[in-house]
Amino acid sequence: GEQKNHQPHTPVEEVVVEFTYRGYVRRSAVNNLRSPKKQKADTNLPENDFVIQADTAKTDQNVVVITSVGKAYPLKVED
Repeated sequence: GEQKNHQPHTPVEEVVVEFTYRGYVRRSAVNNLRSPKKQKADTNLPENDFVIQADTAKTDQNVVVITSVGKAYPLKVED
């Protein structure tokens, strides 16, 4: 028989995916972004960590993170 996906449908949102110096990944809604001054002061990151890259994506997409040693990690944006 045919298998169906029984997961509840979640609306697709545009988000910002941020990657930090210490290897953390976090996601936030685009409409939660603030001015650069406020964003820098309110990062909720440890003192010795900072965002090294930020990209926009949609929650129904996947991203692939490639490390400096060549390992690739696929991530679902909605997770």
